Amino acid sequence: MQTWFSAEWERLIAVKARDEEEERLGRLFNTLMVISSWISVLLSIVFLLMQPLGFLPPLISWFAAAFPIAVIPISIFCLVQARRGHIRPMIRLYVWSNLVAIGAAAWTFDGLVSPAWVLYFWTVTIGGILLTPATALWMTGGVLAFYLLMLLLSQAGLYTPLLVPGAAGREYVHMSLVLIMLALTVGMLTYLNMRSLQQALWTLRERTRQLMTAQDELVRKEKLAVLGQVAGSVGHELRNPLGVMSNAVYYLKTVLGDADQGTKDYLNIIESEIANSERIVSDLLDSVRTKPPQIQQVVIAELIGQTLGKLTIPPVVQVKLDIPETLPPLRVDPLQMQQVFRNLITNGIEAMQDGGTLAIRAMTDTSAGTVSVGVQDSGAGVTREQLGKLFQPLFTTKARGIGLGLVVVKNLTEANGGRVEVQSEPGKGSVFRVILPAAE
Repeated sequence: MQTWFSAEWERLIAVKARDEEEERLGRLFNTLMVISSWISVLLSIVFLLMQPLGFLPPLISWFAAAFPIAVIPISIFCLVQARRGHIRPMIRLYVWSNLVAIGAAAWTFDGLVSPAWVLYFWTVTIGGILLTPATALWMTGGVLAFYLLMLLLSQAGLYTPLLVPGAAGREYVHMSLVLIMLALTVGMLTYLNMRSLQQALWTLRERTRQLMTAQDELVRKEKLAVLGQVAGSVGHELRNPLGVMSNAVYYLKTVLGDADQGTKDYLNIIESEIANSERIVSDLLDSVRTKPPQIQQVVIAELIGQTLGKLTIPPVVQVKLDIPETLPPLRVDPLQMQQVFRNLITNGIEAMQDGGTLAIRAMTDTSAGTVSVGVQDSGAGVTREQLGKLFQPLFTTKARGIGLGLVVVKNLTEANGGRVEVQSEPGKGSVFRVILPAAE
């Protein structure tokens, strides 16, 4: 019930606005229009009750009750027009028409001691909040000038109120109006203050989040800039000796074919470490410069199969594939996406040192025209704090990592028109989803 009421209330006070400030003003004005309509209803009830209580004759009671009722169409008209975007003109119309209506009520109903003067509290407050503080001052001056005019006319014998309820009726109406207006005005000001505080806190949180995001992106770009300055020269200086070492290992394996098993094991270790070093150099270069992709139609099952064929899967890791044959092909660079999935699969394997299951699932989103490929491990997972830093250069959760693999994944995926999403829970593993455009 509360949810339905909140939704209907939001729909009622919604406005068309050019900017956030005007929308806030329009929503506040429409809220006050709804309150104003209820005030008019309450005032009419007060005047109608004066007849059975013996304070007014029936004719005068009905006549006095008609004044507040006449304000309701103005409130509804202003609300409807404000919803259409005519906010400030409707505020002015409501404020000044209220001033005139209250003045007419005071002139007609009991003159200088009329309870209608209390209604100016509401109108002046609205004018000061929704327009400008100067407006409230001008309105206050106008009310005082009108009161002094009535006082002078009364003293000169030129003015007598049309309706005079008497002392008892005047006291009843006066107390009723004071109670209604003070309660509503205090309630309105409390609501506005708390609403403004809540909006300020929400804005502060949002601005803080945006600032932190911008700061993280700035740090990321600064790191990439530093890497870019050294990547070319370092990559060149390292690849040449690594190539020589790789050729030397190959030569030693050839000439030492009859060597003992210990020698062969050491040569395999050297070869493996050289391959790891070459991968690090490649990640370093790819993290700071991404070549334009050579887009082709690629079958996702073949892409994953070729990637797995180039990797060594430990016996303790079980790979599960869920790639439907009905998936549409991708429009990507196959070599770049092989590198993306090679990095993700390698990370998943390294996250399961004691073994586990590596699940690779693919599905299509026909409405978005994309294919999502998820790589899920059952490793240790990462914390919420680490999750926001995974794609930052040089950040790693591994003892022997340098924090460039996921940077390459992000850069290459975005270069191919896709995006990367990650979910992780400590103790339950992580899942990386690569969302790529499907071929039409």
